[in-house]
Amino acid sequence: MNILMVIERYAPIWGGAENQLRQLAVRLMSRGCSISIITRRWDAEMARFEQVDGIDVHRVGRPGEGAAARLFFIAGLCRFALKKRNDIDIFHAHGAVKMGAIIAVLANLLGKKSVAKIATAGHVPVLQRRFFGRAVLYLFKRVDAVIAMTDQIISEMAAIGLEKKRIVQIANGIDCRCFAPLPPAQKSLMRHQHGCTEDELIFLFSGRLVRRKGIDTLIEAWSRWPSSVKPAILLIIGSGKGQDDSVEEVVRARVKNEGIRQVRFFGETDEPHRILPMADVFVFPSRLEGFPNALLEAMATALPVVGAAIGGVVDVVRDGAEGLLFEPDDASQLLAKMMQLAEDPALRARLGKNGRQAVCTRHSFALVTNEYVDLYERLLQPIGNNQE
Repeated sequence: MNILMVIERYAPIWGGAENQLRQLAVRLMSRGCSISIITRRWDAEMARFEQVDGIDVHRVGRPGEGAAARLFFIAGLCRFALKKRNDIDIFHAHGAVKMGAIIAVLANLLGKKSVAKIATAGHVPVLQRRFFGRAVLYLFKRVDAVIAMTDQIISEMAAIGLEKKRIVQIANGIDCRCFAPLPPAQKSLMRHQHGCTEDELIFLFSGRLVRRKGIDTLIEAWSRWPSSVKPAILLIIGSGKGQDDSVEEVVRARVKNEGIRQVRFFGETDEPHRILPMADVFVFPSRLEGFPNALLEAMATALPVVGAAIGGVVDVVRDGAEGLLFEPDDASQLLAKMMQLAEDPALRARLGKNGRQAVCTRHSFALVTNEYVDLYERLLQPIGNNQE
């Protein structure tokens, strides 16, 4: 099976979706799939072609951001697909409905199969309110299979009339050997290497620094951290690079201008497993999610979670069992939950243990890879042999 993965951002830009694809692609290759990746060439320094983890990565389009650059990417994708059509069995888009519509049309024109993984709920209602959006949804419904990671996304797919048999629920996977807690001595050494003491609690956020991730709510809560509570550090992993709704500059400016203490911006990393184990609590204040990879990684590392009670988070975290939930955008409630964990080490240990057990039982990459291979094989079966 020859699978062309289509994703707007990939190495060296790293985020949850990119890391998820990176791990999935290697595992699919080990199962006999031929995988190649096509992505946007965001700046001129990026090579048009290279291998990442032994997988071909093609970057097309004109460097830059905005509508024009996006159109050049789409044009480059179409040229690439036409040129390589004999080497592609399935187009697999990762991300939004719009990209799913593009690969659905391409696949239909070339007589190939198409899969669209929808990462985040909430886009369909917006598209339904606009003429252009309704046209996108009309084309999107030509896709052969939609991977919907949450119940909310499944409901949105049903609302646009997508056939039930085309909707497949596959969650993100996690490597529980890679993402795991460290023995106390190793954790202590890692903390000291990053300039943190044993007395300081480390609250960690990992994700894109964009508005929908709620980083502004987290900074607001952190700005109210009382000096009477145990000393703590807020470590922020990620950036807003290449994002239309980036709030990185605004957040950094607020921290600097208001003198908000003990906030450290780590930047992007393609090795979050080397940072997560030194933390004590993972904070996830997102306003909108699909099935958050960063959350799975933190839970697999046995970090107790404070998360916004939204779709994608509540699918993984039960309040009081694997973490503590708060109402999105409520900085006061977020602060209260963070303080509760700061003052109760037994609660932190229990939630962290439960979270790791839940994630490693339900979301191992072995299970997820099998589900993808089964889907691809089913799509490529001759119609007469397809039992569905």
